[in-house]
Amino acid sequence: MYRIVPATLILAALLTLSANTRLMFDFSSSPDPREAFWVDSVFDAMTEDERIGQLFMLRAHTDKDSAYEQQVEDLIARYKPGGLCFFNPTHVGTVEKQAELTNRYQAASPRLPLFIAADYENGLGMRYRSSAISYPRAMMLGAVEDNRLIYEMGMEVGQQCRRMGVNVNFAPDADINNNPQNPVINERSYGEDRS
Repeated sequence: MYRIVPATLILAALLTLSANTRLMFDFSSSPDPREAFWVDSVFDAMTEDERIGQLFMLRAHTDKDSAYEQQVEDLIARYKPGGLCFFNPTHVGTVEKQAELTNRYQAASPRLPLFIAADYENGLGMRYRSSAISYPRAMMLGAVEDNRLIYEMGMEVGQQCRRMGVNVNFAPDADINNNPQNPVINERSYGEDRS
């Protein structure tokens, strides 16, 4: 019961917000028949194990040695996961290294393109401090009254992700800074008020 209530509230909030939001994509049109054919032909040719593999994302790092990189490549070839999520907790490495690894890992999955994910809440600089721009944290953005500026920042982060081959950015967070005992959330939240 307790888990259903927050999920329902979040869904209601998203639906309310979406009612006032201009759509960026036209979802009313039918998919391109060539794209639908490709999806169907690839899916029909997949084994059950390959289909199961598509449900998983592997963890990948840019600050490990070549043996680790080979291990990730071997896992991709063997299990055919749906994607990779790049982590860089040490902030060592560069955006160039991630782009290089993205290309290498995509090449290890020639038939099924990988989703490439990362956590770039405030831009690529969140993980690559020495080689990328960091934008303001969510709490600072929550104080900005001009939504256009926040939109433009989001577009720029999205373009940077796209150039890196990242097509899933686990951001922005929907965390609420409501627990002073949890220092992890802090400025990663837009504030204390859930509205």
